[in-house]
Amino acid sequence: MLTCISLLDSNIPIVVKGTPTTLLELAQAYHDDIQKTHKPGTVKSYKTAIENIKGYQKKYGAVYLEMVNETFYKNYGLYLIEEEKNFNNTINRKIGRIVTLMNYALHPSRKWTTSVDYNIKFTFKGSEAARFALTAKEYEKLQQLELTNGWQADLDAFLFSCETTLRWSDVTALYPHHRKTRNINGTTIHYLDLTQEKTTHVNTLALSEFALMLWVRNCAASDVKVFRCSSGPTVSKRLKDIFADAKLNRKVEIARTQGNKVIREILPLSEAISFHMSRNTAISNQLVHLSPATVMENAGIRKMETLMKYNKDHEDRRFLDTLTVQNKKAP
Repeated sequence: MLTCISLLDSNIPIVVKGTPTTLLELAQAYHDDIQKTHKPGTVKSYKTAIENIKGYQKKYGAVYLEMVNETFYKNYGLYLIEEEKNFNNTINRKIGRIVTLMNYALHPSRKWTTSVDYNIKFTFKGSEAARFALTAKEYEKLQQLELTNGWQADLDAFLFSCETTLRWSDVTALYPHHRKTRNINGTTIHYLDLTQEKTTHVNTLALSEFALMLWVRNCAASDVKVFRCSSGPTVSKRLKDIFADAKLNRKVEIARTQGNKVIREILPLSEAISFHMSRNTAISNQLVHLSPATVMENAGIRKMETLMKYNKDHEDRRFLDTLTVQNKKAP
């Protein structure tokens, strides 16, 4: 793999060895570069990208950097549907990673390509993320569980998110020093201060009595994380088992798009559960009692439209108000 680059102060070309010319070589170079600087989950996602690109190139031939454009994105997405059985939301994320790779190649310090055609993406029509908030009775049942199989920390992390709106990555990054206290009108308030950790999420969050109990139960030492959970996939599997054992099997519908097909599934809650359901629960519960502006601050949501997708209580009121008018008999 050889590339000629002209020196800035002369017309004599120099040969640079090892410069990626194909998308697969670029993905491997990027993966190697981020090993020590990025989170394991991010590194793993680009390992998956390498495997996907390998499969695509094996079937269709080498993809040179100049070939990455809207047509490639479409064909790559169709390959992921046909061969990997991916759904559209996943495909769009994977296409986003290709864009990241190309941005990396085009950086002034590298200039491995001059093509900017990769900026025009083909986007597959996604499906609305399934948002299933736990009911009050379901949440209460989980709060009362005492597990003896070593999974309590995983459940506690889920419950802590139900109290705080924090995502999985946020909950599992908490250390004892993030909890602080403040005296407000004679009352001591416990809260999280995430100022040094986050810039896109609210920086402070009040801790409820139940959240504080979960914190104290899991906090072991000042130099270790509070919620020492299993890996993300393991926690997801454990949550499914916990929900099944607790007989939390309310039927829910999940609709996902794959190409131009909409695939619908009716699943018990125990099979549909994901850690993100905890955030859905927290936001939905807060919206019953707090102003949308307050909840937006707590959850780090910037758009009202996004917030209202979590608002089951708002949907119920909309249904009832509409039916009151529609079912009203003429005088």
